[in-house]
Amino acid sequence: MKVLIVSNDRVLLRHLSRFLATFGYETTQVADYQRAVQIAGAVAADLLLIDSSPDFDAALDLCRSVLQEQGSCSHYTLLMIDEASQARLIDAVEAGLDDFLTKPLVYGEVLMRLQAAVRAVEFQRRAHRQRRRDPVTGLLTAAAFRMRLQAAGASRASHNGQLACLAIEADFLDVAACQLGKAATDDLLAQFASRLSELGGDRRADIAHFGDGLFCVLLPETSLTEAVQWGEQVCSEIAGRQFLAGEAGIPITASIGVADVEPLSLAPEAMLEKSKQALKTAKASGRNCVVCSNQFADEETAWKNLAAPGRLFERTVARDVMLPCTVILRTADTVGSADLLFQQTRLSSLVVVDRDEKLVGLVFAEDVADFLQASGNPDQVVSKVMTHQVEMFEENTPFADMMKRFAEKEIDLVVVVDDDQPTGLVFAAGLASLSLAPELPVFCEETPSLRSSYLQIAEPYSLQQTTETDRSTASAATK
Repeated sequence: MKVLIVSNDRVLLRHLSRFLATFGYETTQVADYQRAVQIAGAVAADLLLIDSSPDFDAALDLCRSVLQEQGSCSHYTLLMIDEASQARLIDAVEAGLDDFLTKPLVYGEVLMRLQAAVRAVEFQRRAHRQRRRDPVTGLLTAAAFRMRLQAAGASRASHNGQLACLAIEADFLDVAACQLGKAATDDLLAQFASRLSELGGDRRADIAHFGDGLFCVLLPETSLTEAVQWGEQVCSEIAGRQFLAGEAGIPITASIGVADVEPLSLAPEAMLEKSKQALKTAKASGRNCVVCSNQFADEETAWKNLAAPGRLFERTVARDVMLPCTVILRTADTVGSADLLFQQTRLSSLVVVDRDEKLVGLVFAEDVADFLQASGNPDQVVSKVMTHQVEMFEENTPFADMMKRFAEKEIDLVVVVDDDQPTGLVFAAGLASLSLAPELPVFCEETPSLRSSYLQIAEPYSLQQTTETDRSTASAATK
């Protein structure tokens, strides 16, 4: 343990040095307070013993300077004070003091305080190392990597202006976690990290684990071409290696993104973000590959042009977004048969056609239910409840025209026709939902069947019910 002793009292310097050397401490003595800051850093002192006599303010300035230069984790400072200076202990603590010794010194107390200081320094340094090391892989943490990245960016000249940043992800690690559990997944991560460290050793790479299988790599004195070549080597090595989970071999691949802008024109943090964006593109490309951040800039430009306002659906017509009319009613059908169809299909509306299959109107489930409740006569023809005023689209009606019609007329439903024959339905809510992410259940509420709590399909769809309906229809026709 290295101790730097600073005092104008040369007798005290000699006595303390001899005493501490007896107990195994390596000492350096300085009588010049001005040079003490430089010497403390040069000898990498663990403990500082600073004499506050005769100039207390000079001792405090030294404490502040050492704290500013080296930080609080690199050393432990003890101030030797006399009784007259005890009133200024608060000032000393604010200046970076960790402990104090009262003069005249009692060597037994000095030894005890130094032993406590050694334990404190070791604890601080261990905690500092743990904050900088990922507990699963032993690599740098994200915070430590960013510090390295900032330092490398500040000293670009020493790297010949070349500095490569890569983002690497172990593919489908979440799947392995579900199948193998956290302990086995952590073991796979450690193996993956170990292989990355081996591959990056020759290039003096700084490698960090950002969590969830995401790794970032800093390669000094490395051009873009060299970074891509190294990334391809990593992909090949990882894909060709069996990682062990217990006794089972688990294949793992890697997706890699490389920042493609020279560091002289890009801030270090921006390099990191660009490499992450390139990683997203690598994953979107099927994984197990290396992608530069602007490698597919032409595709991005093409997409922006395609997704410009009014262009994304410019080739979409009514035929593309309609719900086909698979079930229809005819003018001769009864209200009772319409009600049965509504029950079987759970549709809210059905188109009605004449003998020539031409559209003549719409029938709504609510209107049928109200009519049957009011009249109780299911044998009336559907024309009694049919709506004749029907909005229509031709099959080739553009998407923009459909949206405009819905907005202007405030209608909910339009029938798509081809030569006046209905081919489908377009709902305003359906068009609006195209811009929303789908959520389950999208079909209908999961209402259990009447005969079984395990069936989620409507009872009228059952084979038995359909057969009974067909028999009833055939019997009525015979009569």
